[in-house]
Amino acid sequence: MSILASSLKAAGVQFTLGGWEFDPNSIYHMVQMPGLCLLLYAILLRSDNVQQAIAWRDRGVASTA
Repeated sequence: MSILASSLKAAGVQFTLGGWEFDPNSIYHMVQMPGLCLLLYAILLRSDNVQQAIAWRDRGVASTA
């Protein structure tokens, strides 16, 4: 993700979507967001405390017992 974000920023890609202007810096940060979600997911998968990771993932889901 970081390589893609950096290359888009270096290329100077710029566009407007729905009245919002995305300059290279904005695009860089938008591409980084999914990377942060993937990093969090990987940390939770490798967590020593598996029960805590499962509880965090299932938070807000109704349970029968």
